[in-house]
Amino acid sequence: MKNFFHFAVGFGLSLLSFSTEARLLKIIHTNDLHSYFTGYLDGRGGYARVKTKIDELKKEAGMQGISVLHLDGGDFGEGTSFFFSEEGVASVRTIGMLGTDVSVIGNHDHMMGGKTLGHQIRTAHIKTKFISSNIVQTPEMELADVVKPYVDFTKGGIKIRVIGLSTPEAHFQYPLKPGFILPANPVGVLQSNLARKEGKELVIALTHLGKSADEKLAKGSKEIDVIVGGHSHTRLDKVVYVKNKKGRQVPIVQAASHGLVVGELLIDLQDDGKIKVVKYKLHDIKDPIVQDPGMKMFVERAYGDRNEYFGGRWNDIIGYSSIPLTGYVDGNAVQKSSCWGRHMAKLTRKSSDTHIGIHLASFEGVYKEPGPVTFGDMIDNFPHIRNYGDNGWQISKINMKGLIFKNLIRAFINIKDVAGINFDGVTYNSIILPKFIPFIGGKIWAFNIKVNGAKVNYEASYSMSFPTEVGHALRTSLPAVTQAIFPSLEDTGIYYWDVMEDYIKKNSPLKCL
Repeated sequence: MKNFFHFAVGFGLSLLSFSTEARLLKIIHTNDLHSYFTGYLDGRGGYARVKTKIDELKKEAGMQGISVLHLDGGDFGEGTSFFFSEEGVASVRTIGMLGTDVSVIGNHDHMMGGKTLGHQIRTAHIKTKFISSNIVQTPEMELADVVKPYVDFTKGGIKIRVIGLSTPEAHFQYPLKPGFILPANPVGVLQSNLARKEGKELVIALTHLGKSADEKLAKGSKEIDVIVGGHSHTRLDKVVYVKNKKGRQVPIVQAASHGLVVGELLIDLQDDGKIKVVKYKLHDIKDPIVQDPGMKMFVERAYGDRNEYFGGRWNDIIGYSSIPLTGYVDGNAVQKSSCWGRHMAKLTRKSSDTHIGIHLASFEGVYKEPGPVTFGDMIDNFPHIRNYGDNGWQISKINMKGLIFKNLIRAFINIKDVAGINFDGVTYNSIILPKFIPFIGGKIWAFNIKVNGAKVNYEASYSMSFPTEVGHALRTSLPAVTQAIFPSLEDTGIYYWDVMEDYIKKNSPLKCL
C-alpha cells in the first residue's frame, strides 16, 4: 500500500508537471539542531533518524524528477555537550553528513568567536555552504573563506539565490568583536534586490531571526520569494503567508528545533514569478523511523570523544535530586523560575560571596527527571563555556550603591516571569499597578525589598553575581554611559561546573527551596 501511495503521488506530480509545465522545487529544511545528536530521552529526534527521513524525502523527490534544496536555519552548534566533541568540529561535520546544502550562521554558532567558528568549518571538510549577509567580518575573525553573504544554485532549470541573515540582537554580538552584525531587514532588502537584478528567478532568505522578525522582513521586501527561518524554535505546521510591498504573498516556514521534526516544502515557480506552495509538511522524527547506520556510528564515536574530553567521568553519579533539573521542553526554553533555578541562583551567590545571586532559565539546557544525577547530567543541563578547556562559564559579580541596586532589582522583577529570572538573597512584596496609570500601568511594583533580611540602605554598597556571559554582554552591548553605572563588573575566576558539582554533592538529595 505504501509503495502504491508513493507511485500515485509521483504519477500525479508528473502529470502536474506535464500539463501545466510546473517548475517544481522541494526544499527540505531544519533549524536550531543545537547538537542534539542523540535526541530526547523519550526517543524523539536524534541525528541518525533525522538523516533517514531526509534521505527518504530526497529519494522520493528523485523518483518524481523534482530537484531538492536542503537548507538549515542555523544554531547547529552550542546547545548540548556534544558540542565539546572534537571541540565543536563534530557538530559542524554532522551538518554535512545530513546532506545540507546551505546553513545560515546562528548566534549559538559564533558564541566562541568568529575565529573558532572558522576553524571548526575548515576542519570539518564538508560540502555545506555557510552564509550570512549581515555579519560584518574583520580579518581577526578569519571567516571570509568559509562564510559568504549568499550562494547561488540552478535547480530544475531555476536560477536560485539563497541569502543568509543572522540575528542582530545586541546581546548576541559580543563574541564577534571587533566584527558586528547589521540589522537584518535593510540588508535582506538590498541583497534580494541585487539578486533579482542579476537574473535570479527564485530568491530565498535563509534566516536565523525568529518568526516575528521573518514576518517583518517579508512585509518590508519586494523581491524575497520564500523565507526559511530559525532562532525562535517555532513549529510551523502550516505555512505563514505575509504580503510584501508588491502585494505578493511570501511563504514563511520553520521546523521547531533539536531535530524533533524535518520540514518539507514543495513549491511551484509560476510563469509570472509567483510562488505556489504545492505541499508543506513537518515530519515528526520518532519511531518507527530507523536510524541511519553511518550517522549512528558517528554519534557513538562522538559520545566516546566527549567522554574523553571530560576525563572519562561522564556517567559518574555525583548526587541525587528529588526535583527535576529544569531545561528545554519540546524544543523550547521554559522561561520561568523553578526549584532547580533557585538552587542555581543560590550556588551562584554562595560561591562568589555576594549579596544576591541571579540565574536565568534561558541558560538551562537538557531537562533531567528526578533521580540520580550524573556528571554528564550536570554538564548537559548547563553546557556553556567561553573557551575549550574551561570548566563551564565563569561567575561574574558587580558592586553598586543601594539606590541603583534597588532599582535594578525592580527592573528584574518586572521581567522575572518573561526571562525566567531566579533570585537568591532577596525578598520583596509586590503589586500590579492599575493599567490606567500613565507609563507604569500594568507594571509590577516591588516594595519592602530586603537583602538577606535587611532593608536596602541607599548609601551602602551591594554585590550581585550571575553568569559571566551576562557580564560580557553588558560590557559590549550597552552604551558607554550606561556601562559607567557598573564600574566594578568583574569575573571571579570561579567556574560553574566546579561549583555545581560541589553543591550537588553537599546538598544531595536536592529538594525544592
